[in-house]
Amino acid sequence: MGGSRRLPWTERYQSYRRRSLHNGRVGLLFYPLGISIGMILAWWKEGVGGSVTVGSLLVFYAIHLATARTLPKGWAWLVLAAPGFLFLLCWYRSREASTEVA
Repeated sequence: MGGSRRLPWTERYQSYRRRSLHNGRVGLLFYPLGISIGMILAWWKEGVGGSVTVGSLLVFYAIHLATARTLPKGWAWLVLAAPGFLFLLCWYRSREASTEVA
């Protein structure tokens, strides 16, 4: 059997492989890169940085759910993004305290 013969299911597999590889790269943009940018921003602007961090986590979960049809396994994904939630909490409490003073 020659290698030039194409089987019908190999094209579907190659198409799926290209899509999943592309979606994996997009997911990588949002999880490590988006969360890192959010953490850096949060040192100056807690609300903006926390929103970028939590938003990147949510987009990462949505992409993973759409491509793998399941949520990412393990708790490490949330733990590594936990400071984003804390930055949002600090931003909210400082905003709340500044409105009480005025």
